[in-house]
Amino acid sequence: MMLWFTVELSDEAIQCNEHVRLQENFERAWGLSGAPEEAAMYSGLGDGNTNKLYFSPGTESFFRHVLDACGAKPCDPPTVDEAGLLVGHDSARFALATSTANS
Repeated sequence: MMLWFTVELSDEAIQCNEHVRLQENFERAWGLSGAPEEAAMYSGLGDGNTNKLYFSPGTESFFRHVLDACGAKPCDPPTVDEAGLLVGHDSARFALATSTANS
């Protein structure tokens, strides 16, 4: 089973543009890997408004070393309410889980 991963970024990391560096590195690696359909990067807010980046299962094959270096942790797929697509094909939006929250 392939896993989703998340990286939580502190406010300090955001101020240092760590999220921008991660996105640029992901875009480069994704492109060099042939822009696989099953790989995508998402952004969102976690509990307590922490900044989170999510990586779909297809990311592991070419970006795992970066995820490990960033302390990424396996997670459940984010919902459409939790995350937005940063890098990936438009079809990657459908990989997000449907929200179970009551409106």
